[in-house]
Amino acid sequence: MRIAIGALIVFAIGIGAGVVLQRQLDDDQLARPRVVEGYVFVNASGTGIGFREDFDADEEEGYNIGGPPWRGGSATWHDTGPSCLEPLVENQRVRLGLVTVEPTEDAPGYKAVVWIQCLD
Repeated sequence: MRIAIGALIVFAIGIGAGVVLQRQLDDDQLARPRVVEGYVFVNASGTGIGFREDFDADEEEGYNIGGPPWRGGSATWHDTGPSCLEPLVENQRVRLGLVTVEPTEDAPGYKAVVWIQCLD
């Protein structure tokens, strides 16, 4: 009888620990970026881009680029502004990592550029 009660206590502790661990994992919410390639046009301040997947496309999507990691032709990642995206640059070919951020409470949702790779 004591073994059965002890086993139940150990089982209950295990379930409780599992619930706590699952909640912690849920709070970390990992996101897998959607990777797109195309052409960008940089605004005058160098903080935003218009992105087109096709060079001749009529429509473009706008993104804030204030701070995502980037890399150029080398394998080195940087956390300063990408040198290929100086203000007013046009038609720069890039690969972007995009994550959709869901709105929460008062904060709006948006598509975030989480990394930039300069191509060509």
